[in-house]
Amino acid sequence: MGAPARMAELDPAEFHPLLRRQLRRHFGTWDAVPAGLRPLFREIDRAYREADRDRLMLERSLELSSEELTQAAGELRLLLGAFPDLVFRVDADGAVREVVSGRSSGLYAWLFRGREPVGRRLVDLLPEECAARFAQAAAGLTGRQGVGAVGFEFDSIGGEFGARSLEARLVPLPGGQCMAIVRDITDRVEAERARDRARNELRERDEQLRQAQKLEAIGRLAGGIAHDFNNLLTAILATCGLLVMDLEPDDPRRQDVEELTDLGRRAAALIRQLLAFSRQQVLRPQLLDLNEVVLGLERLVRRLLGEDVIVRTELEPEVWPIFADCSQIEQVLVNLVVNARDAMPRGGELTIATRNRELGGPGAPAPVGLAAGPYVELIVQDTGCGMDAETMARIFDPFFTTKGPEKGTGLGLSTVYGIVRQSGGAIEVESAPGQGARFRILLPRAAHGVQAPGQQSSQHEDLPRGTETVLLVEDDAAVRSLVHKVLDQCGYRVLVAEDAARALQIAAAEHGGIELLLTDVIMPRTSGPELAGLLRAMQPALRVLFISGYTGDRMAEHGLDQGEVELLAKPFSPAALARRVRAVLDAPRRPGPGPEATASEQQLRVQR
Repeated sequence: MGAPARMAELDPAEFHPLLRRQLRRHFGTWDAVPAGLRPLFREIDRAYREADRDRLMLERSLELSSEELTQAAGELRLLLGAFPDLVFRVDADGAVREVVSGRSSGLYAWLFRGREPVGRRLVDLLPEECAARFAQAAAGLTGRQGVGAVGFEFDSIGGEFGARSLEARLVPLPGGQCMAIVRDITDRVEAERARDRARNELRERDEQLRQAQKLEAIGRLAGGIAHDFNNLLTAILATCGLLVMDLEPDDPRRQDVEELTDLGRRAAALIRQLLAFSRQQVLRPQLLDLNEVVLGLERLVRRLLGEDVIVRTELEPEVWPIFADCSQIEQVLVNLVVNARDAMPRGGELTIATRNRELGGPGAPAPVGLAAGPYVELIVQDTGCGMDAETMARIFDPFFTTKGPEKGTGLGLSTVYGIVRQSGGAIEVESAPGQGARFRILLPRAAHGVQAPGQQSSQHEDLPRGTETVLLVEDDAAVRSLVHKVLDQCGYRVLVAEDAARALQIAAAEHGGIELLLTDVIMPRTSGPELAGLLRAMQPALRVLFISGYTGDRMAEHGLDQGEVELLAKPFSPAALARRVRAVLDAPRRPGPGPEATASEQQLRVQR
């Protein structure tokens, strides 16, 4: 009963088609199959069916993998299309076989000049220098397959499409091929250059600051020295002036005293030059004879240039007057002479000339920025090394210098330019390498007559006199004594104080009977402007005349505006003192400087 049932289970109609075909070919019918083999065929049938299931699963998996691969390839194409770099494949002969990415980039159009690269050799596509660099880099790939890449840069390769900076890498591939990856690094290179420029500018600014601090220290030293010398020269010139007034015109000693006075004035001129060097001189525009300025500096010019430089002067006999600050014009001339000396290290020839010029006509157009009209021209010409166009374009820039480190500040010609422009003039330069330099300065003609700088009135003239009460406040004993003596001889009633505290005591005792305060600007504890403010709080009608041997910057620190006050600069002669005192007393009163009497006044009252 069991055998038929098992046979039924092995019905060949249920077998796998491949197994049924095998059974027919070998046994013909199912009945011919030996009974002992029939269970084996059942196992074979199960193996066939499991193999079909595995095959179907594998086919499905392959279908899914193909779809994913197709999708990934599409995404890769999109990614490469947006890739900013240009990627292309080059064969062993240097021909482009495929452009992988970057066809839509500007780099593609720039590098291949708008031509289709596939199938063409790089040497026929790229600029000569570009192609040579590619060939050199490709040669370095020999034996590097699978090892790494060779990189290089093009620095601003130019052409009809403009200049760019490129970075390229060649990656070795089988069969002598390589993949080229080219990137446009123009923006990065420009950013690096801008950073380097900024760094260099910062270093230059640091150097400029260092030079400015050095000049400031030198200027303060010069101002202090000038103050001390001016006090001494004030005493010397005042003493000489008093002696001359006491001597008869035919007295043999008079000539000696006048010679001492002249030496004192020369010393005062040296102090003005010292202040001009430190750029701290008090600005005093006046009518000037330019010839007199040149002649007054001629001895200094020859000392500055040395014996190996020939100095020539060509001065217009009747040169027109100009209106400018004498010390500033002297500084212009000295700076130009020093510049010429540096241009002639082995000697040469320097010419200083003046002449009158009418500008604005057909043959004499006015330089840019100048109106047509009469001008006085100052020419300083040397036979030195000259300058090229690039140097001439920057010579007036602050801190620009062609000298080595620690040999120049770069402020000399920029100071000249500033002074000339402030004086209403213009400066022009003509030069060429090896042909020297010619500086032409044009200053407008003054409308009135001229008094030469340093021209003094006769020592034996009658000094202006008065009977008013003058409060003299001066901390230098020598100057105080001589000013007192001059004013006393001129008939004034002089009250003397060595500092502000004593001056306030005297003023309080006088009960408003003082017509003029004659005070030094910078004094211990309380300055002249502060003292003026305190006294005017008690006596509003008080007139004030300041005297000082310090520079304009130092006085500005104490609130003294030179354009709004009466100031007599040291050194001064007895005649200059007497005339200025009389002028201030006779002039209509105007408000004076100085802070209100607040804490400083209370402190001085406590001291009294």
